[in-house]
Amino acid sequence: MHPAGVTIITLDGADGPVGFTASSPSSLSSRPALVSFNVGISSSSLAAVLDARTAVIHLLGEADRPRDRPTTRRPPLDERGPPRVRAACPA
Repeated sequence: MHPAGVTIITLDGADGPVGFTASSPSSLSSRPALVSFNVGISSSSLAAVLDARTAVIHLLGEADRPRDRPTTRRPPLDERGPPRVRAACPA
């Protein structure tokens, strides 16, 4: 839906407001406005998503990032140490 942003989905759940970040939103149509997003079967928000009649999708960008918190970043490759090798999965 928008590059390099964060999408937050909010709903009115049976026990109060529910919200979660979504990394999979897709625009399906502009008229009528239709979007899709994925929710894992083990998500604590799944029941609220299934029961909700509406959802609000918040598209956050750089302007919405709090200025008092530093941006999280990974250390440079040389500071991470040697790469770890995982064992192959058994067939």
